[in-house]
Amino acid sequence: MLFRTPVTVLDYSDEYFAGLEAAYRRCLEKKEELEKDVRELFSDVQVRLVMRNTQNYGDLMMQLYKAGTLASEKAYTAFSERLKKALTYDSEEGGYGWVNRSEAASVLRGDIPYFYTYGNSNNIYGDDGSKYDGMIRETGVECSLLRISRMSEQELLFEKKLIKEAFEAESVEIRKDGNDISPAKDEKILTRSAEAISSYDAVLEAGRIMQEIRRRMIKAPDGSWKL
Repeated sequence: MLFRTPVTVLDYSDEYFAGLEAAYRRCLEKKEELEKDVRELFSDVQVRLVMRNTQNYGDLMMQLYKAGTLASEKAYTAFSERLKKALTYDSEEGGYGWVNRSEAASVLRGDIPYFYTYGNSNNIYGDDGSKYDGMIRETGVECSLLRISRMSEQELLFEKKLIKEAFEAESVEIRKDGNDISPAKDEKILTRSAEAISSYDAVLEAGRIMQEIRRRMIKAPDGSWKL
């Protein structure tokens, strides 16, 4: 909404691309400085890793500390054991048992599990003092430097083309269907010669679009990655 008028990014696409080009070319001018700053400023920065929706942890702790669970030591112990088993039942499958064990330990002591790494580290750390070596294939600093190295006028054109195609993708109103809620009349999302569809059909259409994207994967100008 802009001054109570519904708008979309399509209404300001010229301004958007002008800003994108200006920012991108400024980064190109400062490419060497960017690389230097990434190495010097971000190598030791701590970065949180979210292993699962943290709301799940909150829900578990609400159950752990509700009146019924705390009514007796027996009830609390029984729930604690069930909780521990729920978090660690697949602890050795897929090589991620350490995640489950760390989660269980944190939740049972009343904490939201916290995992983290550092900008230039391949390791993952847990809030219980645990350390898991080599779990990250490419560090944040390495990914950033690789991205900076790819910057060029040719890639700017490539990225603009992708964004323009995304802007031009068809958008349709989703009507009320079951428990779904459609946009209010004065807040309809952009429609272009399209009938409203149900949320079920919208999901099917989204799946079809994703299949088309996979089918049409293309390489960036330098040939080093695909989209």
